[in-house]
Amino acid sequence: MSTASDFIREEIAQQLSQVAAFAAAGSAQAQVGNDHALAFEVRCAAAALIAVASLVEHLRPSRQQRGERAA
Repeated sequence: MSTASDFIREEIAQQLSQVAAFAAAGSAQAQVGNDHALAFEVRCAAAALIAVASLVEHLRPSRQQRGERAA
């Protein structure tokens, strides 16, 4: 049975694949000297990575789940 965390991990995996694809495309653009396309790929990679960072927060246990007092 899949849990919500499983679905989040699947989405993170897909997003990280996108980050890798944007990074590879950006690297190729850098090698051929296409600065406009390079900037585009870097911005796309950054946006996808920010989305991943946000999703990862949903996987962190809350303070109360770790036995700490909530602030």
